[in-house]
Amino acid sequence: MRILLSISLICLFIKTEAQITKDVEVTIPDLGKVIIQPNHTWKFYSESVDNIADDSITLSCDSLLLGKYVSNKGEGDFLFSGVRNMRTILKGIAYRGGGNNKYNPISRRDNNNPLSIQSIIQLSDFGFKDVIYLYNKNFDYYYSNEAISQLAKIGINYQSIVPNNDSLANVILNLLYKKIKNPNEGPVYLHCWNGWHMSGLISAYALMQFCDFSKFAAWEYWKYGTDNNYKGYERIKKRIDDYKLNPDLMISSTEKLKICPCIK
Repeated sequence: MRILLSISLICLFIKTEAQITKDVEVTIPDLGKVIIQPNHTWKFYSESVDNIADDSITLSCDSLLLGKYVSNKGEGDFLFSGVRNMRTILKGIAYRGGGNNKYNPISRRDNNNPLSIQSIIQLSDFGFKDVIYLYNKNFDYYYSNEAISQLAKIGINYQSIVPNNDSLANVILNLLYKKIKNPNEGPVYLHCWNGWHMSGLISAYALMQFCDFSKFAAWEYWKYGTDNNYKGYERIKKRIDDYKLNPDLMISSTEKLKICPCIK
């Protein structure tokens, strides 16, 4: 495995830049054909206005927040075939989902693992600079300190942060805050295994912290994002109920309008 990783890293060093610099047309399973823009916001595809919908028909609050780029089996546009259940959290800033380990025909392995090298390359090619694995199982096995260091040298910051308490959750929220203040640094992909539970929790925190979501709205959002796999998670409900806004991470109304899929 380490030999394969070294070969992959060598390939990363010689690959050409492929980051998105213009509008890209993709098909999202839940939403149909849309246009993804260089700043990672996206709009419905429209034949009537130069193939791009104007601001009056942008994605609605819930469709933008809850619609998936790819399905539970990683089905959708090839740009995101390395992930599952990928959704927007904060426009151009943060996205959530799982890793497509179980259904990936190229590098299939057990579901409870970090992303594959190929999946990280895909995200990097689409402009993502930070990827956070919200568990730690098998992370050290696939990604040694040396491998992480080599990835960082070519602009890909992959790390494991398990937000089992609010102090660790605030490490992630601090990163999102810095991205909000410096949006040109590229978005973050926050992933667990399925894109349901832990990624949903940190997303609920982010929506409460930055987009004025109430505790009730955050809980309902978390439940919906589990694709009906929400029973038996009372501890997560309690964590959402107990969450307190961090006064050091407040943003302006103008910033909220730019990044929040909706404000509730």
